[in-house]
Amino acid sequence: MGQPCKVQVLIIEDENTLTAIDQLKMQSSACDIKVVKQGEEAENELLSNKYDLILVDWNVMKERSKQQS
Repeated sequence: MGQPCKVQVLIIEDENTLTAIDQLKMQSSACDIKVVKQGEEAENELLSNKYDLILVDWNVMKERSKQQS
């Protein structure tokens, strides 16, 4: 049998401490993790790549929404 397929995870979080904890937990679970810190980066990632799981800090996305207003 081949290696199990990695789960593609996008973390949208601007606090380094929370991001580091999430990454440590998921790396041991065979996840391929991408972290972005701003809404614009998140938007670009979501338009460019497919993810199985997305963890979102809603405050980051609220800031993006305010910037667009």
